[in-house]
Amino acid sequence: MTKFQYFGLIFLYFVINLEASSAFKCDFQVTEEFFYDYYTCIITAESYEIKEVHLPENSDDDVSMISITLQSLGMTEAEFPFCQRFPDLKKVYISGITSVDENLFQQCSNLIEVGITSAYLEELPEKLFANNLGLKTLNITKSMLKTLPEGIFASNINLFTLIFDGNEIVDLPTNIFKSLTSLDKLSLRNNKIKQLNPVWFKDLEKLDDLFLSNNKISELPKNVFNNLRNLDTLRIDNNQLVTIHSDSFGSNRTLTIMEFDNNKINAIDEKTFDKLQVVLLSTMKNICIDDILIQDKTKLSRCFENYQPR
Repeated sequence: MTKFQYFGLIFLYFVINLEASSAFKCDFQVTEEFFYDYYTCIITAESYEIKEVHLPENSDDDVSMISITLQSLGMTEAEFPFCQRFPDLKKVYISGITSVDENLFQQCSNLIEVGITSAYLEELPEKLFANNLGLKTLNITKSMLKTLPEGIFASNINLFTLIFDGNEIVDLPTNIFKSLTSLDKLSLRNNKIKQLNPVWFKDLEKLDDLFLSNNKISELPKNVFNNLRNLDTLRIDNNQLVTIHSDSFGSNRTLTIMEFDNNKINAIDEKTFDKLQVVLLSTMKNICIDDILIQDKTKLSRCFENYQPR
């Protein structure tokens, strides 16, 4: 055997093993959700290769949901072409990744739900969901995100539920939610937001639930919730609010549940409740009021007396 033949065999062996170790393989488990079966793919940092077991009565065309768990790995569509393999894929859940390629979901034209959790991302590509026009639910939690690209939701006009709980978000681009005119629920709990920008919510006329709990918000700007004409529930507990001004709500008339527990509230504008149809108001552990589920506004008299217009 010549030296060239020897090195050629070594190279061929390396290529074959590399291809095998990076192959996209799944442990097929029959789990039904709305009459669909889904794959569970558990991939660790030690190996991409997982034994694959196909059941004879199922095919890739039957798969509508997959769950992928990784540890300390990036993730690209080239390495994990799940949208090519599963043509009817509708739901993807991923955890443990350290980065995502902007083409990861590019061929997933049927996706309606994406969940990413316990990741180490800090940022997302702006065009990550550009081809997912039917996306309805996006849940990215506990993933260390600090902000979001301004155009990341430009194509996702059908988004209904958007959750970014448990990240490191301090601020967001001004027009971040501009295209989300169908959004029903927005949750930014457990982040580090200090200031709310009224423009964030300007186009969310169908928003029903807004959760801002466990941030560092110290003030509600004028007209910040003015355009949320369908808003029913506002949770902004565990922040640093001192004063509640009526002009923060503008012409909003739909709010029925408001939660302000664990703030520093010492004053409330009595006019706040002139237009709002609040049924349940929770204000535990504040300065001027410490009560839960207030329906009798006379309990807020001390807060009303302390109020000074801005």
